[in-house]
Amino acid sequence: MDKYYFNLCRFANIVSSNSLSKIEYIKENFSFLKDKTYFIPNISNTIRLSEPGMENYFSNNISYVGRISPEKNIDVCIEAFAKFTGTKKDQNIHFNIYGEANNIQYLNKIKNLISELKMDKYIFIKGPINNVNEVYKRTKAICLFSSYEGFSNVLSEALANGVPMIVSNIIENKYLVENEKNGYTISLQDTKSIHFIFTKLFSLSQDEYKKIQKNNLTKSNEIFDLDRIYNLYSSLLN
Repeated sequence: MDKYYFNLCRFANIVSSNSLSKIEYIKENFSFLKDKTYFIPNISNTIRLSEPGMENYFSNNISYVGRISPEKNIDVCIEAFAKFTGTKKDQNIHFNIYGEANNIQYLNKIKNLISELKMDKYIFIKGPINNVNEVYKRTKAICLFSSYEGFSNVLSEALANGVPMIVSNIIENKYLVENEKNGYTISLQDTKSIHFIFTKLFSLSQDEYKKIQKNNLTKSNEIFDLDRIYNLYSSLLN
């Protein structure tokens, strides 16, 4: 923890964080803070451009949205996707990567990996995007295989748009994604079997896919209900 923020916490009556992993870290390492530290999620805009429909279901796009950097394990997703598409290249399935790449070394690594796997026609690095809702409207699923993560705005937005998610099973992601209910969680210690999740996703019936969409919208409305969040803050202050 940054020394400046640590000292602020020492003298605060209440400490709130939007990160479950930070809450765990504080409670495990600073016992004198644990009884006054609370988790409150980000306030997220859950307004959608439109109700999710079957455009997502019929999409052949899998998408990553976020920073292109090593802790995001985009290379793991690329390898799993390449394994999945090995027998499905006639179906024109694509993996699109959106986001800024400040780590040029890692960007070159994934570019080289795409070439080595001969996936240039199926995996595309799109760069930053201004209107991310257009991605959510036209993708079958969002992937986020982070080794660590704060409270993910990308997953929050995908949740609000009803988009299924395939995520690493770290604590922050599991708060938003329940395995087999509104998406899928994967273990980064078992990367060889990740491609089976893609198979499962593309094997869903329309009704099964609709159920995931509905579960996402329900969960989004529960977590990001403004009255609920304001009441959490109010209860702490009172």
